[in-house]
This record gives sequence, C-alpha cells and structure tokens, in this order.
Amino acid sequence: MRRKLLALLATVFVALSLAAPWIPSAAADRAPPPHPRIGLVLSGGGARGSAHIGVLKVLEELRIPIHVVVGTSMGSLVGGAYAAGLSPEVLEQRVTQVDWNVLFNDDPPRKHWPARRKQASENPTFDFTVGVRDGQLMLPKGAIAGQQVQLFFNDLVKGAETVQRFDDLPIPFRAVATNLENGEMAVFDRGPLPVAMRASMSVPGLFAPMEWEDHLYVDGGLVRNLPIDVARGLGVDVIIAVNLGSGYLPRDQLGNVLGVTGQMIAILTEQNVKVSLQQIDPRRDVLIVPDLGDITAGDFARAPEAIATGVTAARKAAPQLARYRLGETEYAAWQRGRFGPGQPARQVGEVRIAGLERVNPGVFDGLVEAQQGQPLDRARLEEDIQKNYGHGDYERISYHFQPRSDGS
Repeated sequence: MRRKLLALLATVFVALSLAAPWIPSAAADRAPPPHPRIGLVLSGGGARGSAHIGVLKVLEELRIPIHVVVGTSMGSLVGGAYAAGLSPEVLEQRVTQVDWNVLFNDDPPRKHWPARRKQASENPTFDFTVGVRDGQLMLPKGAIAGQQVQLFFNDLVKGAETVQRFDDLPIPFRAVATNLENGEMAVFDRGPLPVAMRASMSVPGLFAPMEWEDHLYVDGGLVRNLPIDVARGLGVDVIIAVNLGSGYLPRDQLGNVLGVTGQMIAILTEQNVKVSLQQIDPRRDVLIVPDLGDITAGDFARAPEAIATGVTAARKAAPQLARYRLGETEYAAWQRGRFGPGQPARQVGEVRIAGLERVNPGVFDGLVEAQQGQPLDRARLEEDIQKNYGHGDYERISYHFQPRSDGS
C-alpha cells in the first residue's frame, strides 16, 4: 500500500491552469534600490522540492537577506518552515531523516492500536471503508487523509504555533492553495501555519482536501505553481524564483492510466510555468532552475540528491545574486532578527473539541484533563491523539492553537 501511495504521488501531482499574465509597472524600469526588499518564490514539485533546501543553504552562504517568502505545495512546506525560523541545516535534517513511507500512511504506530484492531490485523481482509452522512454514503476524498503528515507539519513549525498573522513570522510568508469550490487561487496570510502548508500541498487524488473556515482547499499548483505575482504584490523590489519543473515520466511508466494522467498533468504544469516565467525581469530578478533529472515527485528517498542539486544550481547563480549580498555585520544583524529569542512556554487555558458528529466528546476527556490549565505538553498531546486515532473511528484528528488575551 505504501508503494502504491508513493507511486500515486509520483504520477498524480498537480494540474495547473494558466496564470494571469503580469504587466510590469513603471517601477520595473528603474534599477533596484541599494538595499532592495527581496522576495523568495518556491515552486511546487513534491519530492523535487527538497532542492529548495539546497538553494537556501547557498543564499545564507552568500549572505542574501530574504524579506518575503511565497510558496506553493512543497515550496510552501520548505518556505513556511524557513519563514518560521528554521535553518536550512535543520530543514535538511528533518526532511532526510523522516520516514516518508510512514507519513504517507494514515495509520498511527501499531502500539497505539486497540486490542481488537491488532487481532483483526492478524487475519487481514479486503478493507474499503465508507462513511455515512445525512443518510448518504461518503467515499474517501483522497487516498490518504493526511493524519501523519499533519502531525509532522505541526511538529516542524512548533516554534510558530501561536502566530496567527503570517506577517508576524520572522519572515513574512504566503502559502498558495486552490479553493476547491470555485477554482480560485487562495493566498493564506493568516491562520495556523501548519494548516496553510497542508492546504497548499493537498495533491488531488492523493490527499483529502483541507477544510478550513468552511472552505475546501487543494494543492496550490492547480492555479499558481510558481506564484511570482503574489510576491510582487507584496511590494518586493527583487524576485528570486526557484522553478523545479514537473519531471516528465519516462515511456516505460506510461503504460497505465495513472502514468498517462500524471504525464498529462506534467504537460499542463509546464504550460502554466511558461506563463509565470514571463513575469521575471532579467534586469533585476534571479531565476534558479535545479537540474533534477529523473527525480520524480514521489522520490522522497532521493532528498539528499535533490538538496545537492539545489546547492549546485544556486551556486551557478551566484554572480547574479552577489549584487544583493550584505556585509558580514549587516547579515549577522538580519539573522539575529530572524531567529530571535524564541517563544516562552505557554499555559493551556482551554481545550475545545470540534468537528464531532457521531462520537461522544467524552472520549477525549483524558486528553482535555491532561492539558487544560497545565503547561503545554506536546508529547502527551500527540500521544493521546495517536491513541484516539488508532481506534479507526475518525478520518483525521488534528490540533491548532489560538492565543488568548491572558497570554495562555
């Protein structure tokens, strides 16, 4: 099943519509100011997105300050984490050491399964689960609900768990998703950061859509895989764009419906990116295109190779980037402002359970009692979530934080 999910990710990644053309303003005819505001735009690309980490490593080597980050899909994961204060080295460690096969399987670790489920697993049968809502059968919205992926996102950016406005992150950030109800681009500029990241990379067919504030969201690549115009709209003077490309499948992988569908999506992706690339001003902007070869959207095991490729591509662009580098003292001051002192430990003032329709909220009493009125115990929280999810009664269990006026 895990192999099938990774194969599905490799073939059914994103479908892109044509982005609206960008019309340069009069300001584009002027040279950038001595200390320009720089916007970093990171495209989608699944596992190919690990190359973004390599680019970030070189940008820091060259002392290039980033003032705004905009990302789509995997670009929103890497970009959101960087904007939240994670270093490229920490990102590299997390992406290369996590077991992506586990993340792309909703099941919690077996130790969290109840006894009846462990017994049933010893005599496996074909399992196709449907739900019922308002008297109608409810089929799954995706191959996976994204349970373990969401918990990974929560842990990855836990230092920004109480930030509600993305302008308040160490680096202002935007995540691009697609509103599934009307097909329009959705630019997340507020809310829980892990929710925005998860919405941006909800690959149709693989992940169930992300529901937030009464709307359904899927992968942002459907409307803007390289959101240069979003960064431009935030008032930056210079764009550094990293385009990963779609990664066409070889002929020997085009012998089934998934392969053909994936290739059609890749073709649409390239058409969309061609339009977005017209927004690049070669007099000031920098385009970085890592040569990822045959690394596909599902090749997460090749993350180290993708990162190294990103390093190589960024170093090739060093002559263009050098004009925007800061002196050592200036860059050190910028870095201090980016990382800051960190957030103090928070007290949990209240725990609310939402989204239950057919399950007694009392089943979560243990979780509530362990957290409410106590300093946040993240390990215990995620342990309790995994145990409850292990019963198999829920599509997904997630959590987010809302700061209160009393500081809790």
